[in-house]
Parts: sequence; structure tokens; C-alpha cells
Amino acid sequence: MRRAERKSSDDDNAINNPRSRKPEPIPPRDLQLLLGTIRAQRDQWQQKAKDNEEAVTQAQQEIEAYQNENNELKERAAKSYQTRTYALTEKSK
Repeated sequence: MRRAERKSSDDDNAINNPRSRKPEPIPPRDLQLLLGTIRAQRDQWQQKAKDNEEAVTQAQQEIEAYQNENNELKERAAKSYQTRTYALTEKSK
């Protein structure tokens, strides 16, 4: 780039020192607002996690209840089948 093509002397600095332009630090007030927002989001996610854990616990309890009921019905069916087959064998004798 020729000197005549440069818009300002800052262009010389940008060319000679490409890393000299550091971003400005975030103002403390903005950091406080950001921290408040992040804390609120954290609290929301913690509540959501707690709600999900409770839902999982409830679902597990329901599954266990259904499994117990299913096992009881299987036992009844097996006993009923045994009783019927015994009764039929007694009649045929």
C-alpha cells in the first residue's frame, strides 16, 4: 500500500503492528449486568434440573408399580391356568 493510498497515519501503525489494536475492556456496569443475567439463568437451569429429577423419580415409581401389577397378573394367570388344567385332568379320570 502506498502512502498516498493510506487514509490516515493509523494505517501505518496497523500495518507495522498488526496486534496493537486491543479491544476495549468491558465496562464494570456491563459486567455487573452480565453477571446478574448469568446468575438468573443459572437459577432457572437449576430449577429446571430439579423439576426434571422429580419427574424422573415419579416416572420410575410409576414404572415400578406397573411392573409389580404386571407380575401379580402373570402369577394369577399362571395359577388360573394350573387350576383349570388340574380340573380338566380330574374330570377326564
